Order: sequence, then structure tokens, then C-alpha cells
Amino acid sequence: MDEAELQGIIADVLKGDTEKFEKIMHLYQKSIFLYCYHMLGHHSEAEDSGQEVFLKAYRYLEKYRPEIPFGAWLYKIAYHQCIDVIRKRKLAKYLPFFYRDEKENKHVDQQIEAHYFDESVHKAMSKLSVEERNLLILRCVEEKSYQEISLILNQSSATLRKKYERSAAKFRKYYAQGKEVGPNEIGQGSGFERTFSFPDVDLTGKVMGKLYAEQKTKERFFVKYKVGLLVAAGMVLTVSSAFAAVNYHSLKNKQGNVVYEKKTLEESGYTRPSKDEQIRSLKSGGYADEVLQEGTAGLFYVVSDIPDMKIYTESKGISFTDVSKLRDKMKDQSVKILDSLEGKYKFESARVDFEPMTYVNPLSPEEEAAIAKKLKRQAEESKKEFAMMPVELSKDYWRILSIYNNQGKDIRVTMSKTSSKETVIVHKEWDLKEEKLMVKGVEMIFTDFGTGKNIHWVYDVPNTNQTIRYHIETSNPVTKEELVKIAESYLD
Repeated sequence: MDEAELQGIIADVLKGDTEKFEKIMHLYQKSIFLYCYHMLGHHSEAEDSGQEVFLKAYRYLEKYRPEIPFGAWLYKIAYHQCIDVIRKRKLAKYLPFFYRDEKENKHVDQQIEAHYFDESVHKAMSKLSVEERNLLILRCVEEKSYQEISLILNQSSATLRKKYERSAAKFRKYYAQGKEVGPNEIGQGSGFERTFSFPDVDLTGKVMGKLYAEQKTKERFFVKYKVGLLVAAGMVLTVSSAFAAVNYHSLKNKQGNVVYEKKTLEESGYTRPSKDEQIRSLKSGGYADEVLQEGTAGLFYVVSDIPDMKIYTESKGISFTDVSKLRDKMKDQSVKILDSLEGKYKFESARVDFEPMTYVNPLSPEEEAAIAKKLKRQAEESKKEFAMMPVELSKDYWRILSIYNNQGKDIRVTMSKTSSKETVIVHKEWDLKEEKLMVKGVEMIFTDFGTGKNIHWVYDVPNTNQTIRYHIETSNPVTKEELVKIAESYLD
């Protein structure tokens, strides 16, 4: 695709043709994912960050200037997204990358599995600054020219060339120290070359699903929106061109009421929002990411030409890397949190999102209008593009997303207790294969969606009318039998 055609697609998206954004994603999604993968060193983080990069690109597309190459603009977003992730986790995992000694034209192919780091590479990379690592990755892995990198990092080509030579020299020095060889020996068969193939990834369906998402007040339709959260109860689906007529199953509580279901877009009565509404909603989420602290929520008003004075409820979850702290946080919630799955998938991280009270007790139209008016005035007085009012979080309703990892392969476990029925919107074009299973007396829904599988069931909390929904998802090659066995561990 040439630059003129790309600029035409961008213009069409800005005019409201959101579907054409998919063409942009097809063009850049692999390179952006690989860049995030190199910067972050973890497949699921790279996938989530890649999705966030494209969401931000869509959200701020109106700020893009055509005189700058679109790829450079996109990489700049990716760079800041990765830096933000590194800051939040406070311990970067450095990744495999290709290294080139440009001064002597010596090549070192450091093609190492993300879960199988060469200790010397890891130590050498850890001694470099984030800027130095990023420069090596952009130059050696992404093979960007200095002119392209200058647009991404806002530095002159001459300055970057000097920084690259210094960074490369530092890496050679640190790597040589780790290997106990001389710097000049690097690149001449040092014995650590390994075959490395990047995993395929398709971000398109997930991102486009988010862009078409809309939340309703009474019967909310959960579509995956933010980094780290999954569609509804954790379902990640890849769009397929195949069509299959599916009889979607539902789950009921002990009173016989449906608490979980799937609906197609047509069945749900979903109305596609306008381009302005989509942009405003995405901006609201962006502002929330910027200003909310973990474990807080707020009502956001975004300055817009749309006259409806709409406000958005946004929240930010609490992150955990210590399973004992997670278990302590949820100790009174009747939820089962495991240290590992089948003894080999170890707990890696989790995020807990408590429901804002505006979900539990929705605002009346009069209350919402009054708050919107107040926030609009605040935004005008502060001369900002948005205003925010804090909202209390419920202690009784929540959603936990836990990630368990084994040698780079993830299993995601989502547990949720919400104030209303969960309805997942699916496209009829998605090639889903569903069946109901009975596992140790518990009714479960098993779904095979091509690139992976998931299983879903409901737990009735004793002495209450409340339920906790469990959802376990994994990519191939985990089998149906293995997934059922993992589910059984939560029933024991």
C-alpha cells in the first residue's frame, strides 16, 4: 500500500468509516506487535499493548499530521505505551533481539525464546537504559533508518547515530563480561545462536470489537475494551471469515434465572454509535487511564460538539503479582484463587476491578443530566478537554483476571461477581463451536473458537442469591480434556 492510498484510508476513517481502520491494522499489526514483544518480553503483554496502540491511534487520529509518515507516528505511540507498561511493572523483562555491530559489520543473531533467556544477554540488556534498549531494538530488530527513528524519538539522526554506537559498544562490553570473552569475539560464533520464530497474532478482531462496543445501563453488554480485560468474562475471539450457525448456550443460577448469555449484534438490538460518539467514548477511556489511580473510579465528561451531554463511568483496576496478596484482598468473597494450574502453569499476575456504584445503582436521567452540566462547567472553567467526578466502588461486585504462565504460554482465568446479567455480544461470522458439559455435577459451556478454547460455569454463593462466574481461556494446543481438568481443580 503506497502512502497516497494510506492517507486516503485515514481520511475515510476520520469521516466516520470506522471499518476502514481494519486495513490500517492489517498493514501494521505484525510489526507493532513484534516491537512491543521486543520491548516487553512477554507475549500477552505485547498483545495487550499492541491493541492499546491501535486504540490510541484511532482515538487520536484527528491529531495525526500527514506530513509525518504514519508508521513513525504509530511507532511513537507504541514506544510510549511500552514505556508506560515498564514503569507500571517496575521491572522490565528484556527480550530477544537481533544485534548488529555497524562499525565493524559483524552480526550476532541473538534469537532466543522469551522464556529461555541467555543469562549474559539478559544481564547485558539489564545494564542498558530504556532509551538504549529501545534504540537497539528500533535499529537492529525493526531495521529502521536513523531518519525514521528520529521521527519516533524526536532526536536528530546524527545524535541517534552517536547514541547507537555508544549503546552498541556498551552492550558488547557487558555481554563480553557475562560470557568472559573479549568484545571483538562477539559475532564470530559465540555458541548461543538459537532458532526463534515469532508467534502469529491477529489483533484486528479484538480491536475492532472494542471500537464497536457500547455499554448499556440496565442490561450491559461487556465487550473487551481496556488492556488486561477480556470480552465479558474473559473471552478473546479472533474474527473468522467462515460462517457457522451456532445455538448459543446460557447459564442459570439456582433460582433458574439466566445470569450469563451470548447474543449476536442483531439479537441484542445494538445500535452502532456515530464516529463522534466512538471518538468521545475512546477519549474518555484514555483520560481515565491518565488520571485515575488504581482502585478508583470516576464519571467523565468529554468536551464535544455532540449536544447530548453524555457522561461515562470509568474505573481502574488493582494489579497484583503476589498471589497471596490477591488472596488476602479477596478473602471474604467466596472465590477460589490457585497458586498454579495443574502444577505447571504458575501464577504470574492479576487485576481486580470493582464495579463502580453507578453500575450497581444506575443514575436517573435527571441525575445524569445534572452531573453532566456540572462537569461541563468545570471543563470550561479549567479549559481542559474533560472533567471528572470521583465515584465510589462497590465492595460486593468485582471482576478478577488472573494470568498463569508456563514457558511463555498463558492461561487466563476470569472470575466475576456482577450486579446484573452478563451478555456477551458476538458476531454471527465468528466460527464458534459450543457445547454444554456436565463436570462433577456442574453445568459448563465449552467453546472452541479456532485459535483457542474456553470453558465457563457459574458458582452459587452459599446462603445468598449471588453467583460467581468462572471463565478459563487458553490458546492452542491445550486440549478440551486438559481445559476440563483445570476447571475441575476449581470444583475440588
